[in-house]
Amino acid sequence: MAVKSTLGLGILLTVALTPACSGGDQSGTNGGSGAAGSSGFGGGQPFGGALPFGGSGGTQFGNGGTQFGNGGIGPGGVGNGGGNAGGGNTGTGGDQSGTGGNQGTGGSIGGGPDPTADSAAAQGSCTVQNYTQGVPSGQDYVNPTVYYPTNCPPPFPGVVVIPGFTEAQNAINQWGTFLASHGFVVMTVDTAASGVANTGVPPAARAQGLWEGVTTLKAENTRSGSPIAGQLDTARMVVMGHSMGGGGTMLAANAHPDLKAAIGLCPWNPGVTYPQDTVPSLFFDGSADILVAPSQSTAEYQSIPTTTQKAYVEFTGGSHFVANTPLGTAASDKIVARIGLSWLEVHVIGDSRYQQFIVKDPSMSAFDTKP
Repeated sequence: MAVKSTLGLGILLTVALTPACSGGDQSGTNGGSGAAGSSGFGGGQPFGGALPFGGSGGTQFGNGGTQFGNGGIGPGGVGNGGGNAGGGNTGTGGDQSGTGGNQGTGGSIGGGPDPTADSAAAQGSCTVQNYTQGVPSGQDYVNPTVYYPTNCPPPFPGVVVIPGFTEAQNAINQWGTFLASHGFVVMTVDTAASGVANTGVPPAARAQGLWEGVTTLKAENTRSGSPIAGQLDTARMVVMGHSMGGGGTMLAANAHPDLKAAIGLCPWNPGVTYPQDTVPSLFFDGSADILVAPSQSTAEYQSIPTTTQKAYVEFTGGSHFVANTPLGTAASDKIVARIGLSWLEVHVIGDSRYQQFIVKDPSMSAFDTKP
């Protein structure tokens, strides 16, 4: 539950700041026996006719045809069903006889069953655990909590999420559970000043806390005793935040082009622009947000170059907290979950199957995407 606070003369500044699991099938379907081949390799296409890597996971050496026409021993095809950027596992490989050739089935990028609008909006199939022990705090964040999948194949992209003004991480921790259930490692944090918990620090300090958090989360991949040691894809890192934390998120994206995505949850940083932002950036907002007026948020969104992948989602009647609870029961919660996950699947994982879900919904008062 987000916490609201009133600051000065009635100015309310409440600021805050689990892909189906990636991976192709491990085994494939048996390829048929190769026909007697005039070319000596089963007569089929030399690389299975289908894509040798991904796609339908075609066999690497045709359909395992016999090498010498009728009855010679030939190389069975090795199926490579692995999907890109989701770590599809190699097919089980072909027999060494003329009937060989198992065909990998890994298929499309990200692997697994094709997503639906419902599956992208619901908790994923990965079991989620979390831990705090051994994870260091920083100068601009404290009390890190790491959420991670336990029964899905690594490597996992990393996400750091920071709350907003007067908020603790429990205001945004549903994103930890939700994204981890879809194959991401997520670290939520509390804000700090000089290493001491402080919920009132400005967006710039939250941006620093996010970047420190990215460094810390990457280090979990090699820290002795870390439950996610060796499981993190340290080249795929994301930042998120609510309100002032969302402002910090966009500042971090503006300064660190090696990030793979940024998501601002009703981001607050009035008058600030992001002309150097090349990171795929998603804004969630509400038309009834009394802290971040749509005109303010759209101005910040429009300051991002049109050449940058970006999207603006504004919900009719949505409050300042409209994007904080992807596991909630409201209709807008489901749409936030679907679009937030899909943004990361497309731009971090590279799974274009989710692009279809980044679209305008009747519940939105405004929607835009570029380029």
